[in-house]
Amino acid sequence: MNELNGSVTAYAVDLGGDLTAWEELQTVSLGKIDRSHHRGGAEVAVSPCGGYLVAGIRSTDELVVFRRDRAAGTLAIASRCPAAGTTPRHHAFWHDAAAGATWLFATCHVLPPHLHGAQQPDQVAVFAFDEAQGVLTHHVSIPCSMPPACIGFLDE
Repeated sequence: MNELNGSVTAYAVDLGGDLTAWEELQTVSLGKIDRSHHRGGAEVAVSPCGGYLVAGIRSTDELVVFRRDRAAGTLAIASRCPAAGTTPRHHAFWHDAAAGATWLFATCHVLPPHLHGAQQPDQVAVFAFDEAQGVLTHHVSIPCSMPPACIGFLDE
């Protein structure tokens, strides 16, 4: 993820060999970035199935889902989704094996009204993830008393 220009770069790396030899395969733009607030790309997360990558865009309050071509190692935009809050910062997948469901949790921060139009609470937005289509659907938002900076999950 290139935060300033809002792009994602895919690399090929031989994990069984020289870990310092990276081959750049592709750079994909996330789309329009609002440079007036200097808030471009944020976080990337790979789906549990390995077929998708989700990138956050703070300047447009979106999550972009890329489909990964496993053979070529390249990315193509599969879908875009409003982040259900402002300035998505960090996000992580959680797969509920018992229910057969995959979820994406995204942290969102408050921006002052003069920068975004309306103040929204700090929150964690929860999305259902359709692994067949590469689509996120907002499920619920959980208000937080403190700005969430990062989210992760531990196995039981």
